[in-house]
Amino acid sequence: MMKIYIDESGDLGWKLDKPNRHGGSSRFITITGIIISKDEEKYISRFISDIYKKYNLTPNIEKKGANFISEHSSFITSQLTNKIINKSDSFKIISITVNKSKVFESLRKDKTYFIIMFLVCY
Repeated sequence: MMKIYIDESGDLGWKLDKPNRHGGSSRFITITGIIISKDEEKYISRFISDIYKKYNLTPNIEKKGANFISEHSSFITSQLTNKIINKSDSFKIISITVNKSKVFESLRKDKTYFIIMFLVCY
């Protein structure tokens, strides 16, 4: 059995005529998924727990990658690659980034479209 975890960076808004975070929407959206077997899920949980301890993070506050300094991001990425991705046949990361200004007007109406297309493309 496989599990899929999905998260996004950016937003699903379409106010592209104003600056992002000042009444406008992000210009890009990235949707990323991690696919892992149920048997190997414990390694991810352990890895995340170790990262929380190392950087003294609190679980009830959402973590934003943009708030990590580059050394922390590099460490987390390298550890994830070395400890989990390279040792697993069933661990996969899938991702899509969309320039929202290039999305057809007709597709902007359904906010679930990107997530559905993301899963279908995989």
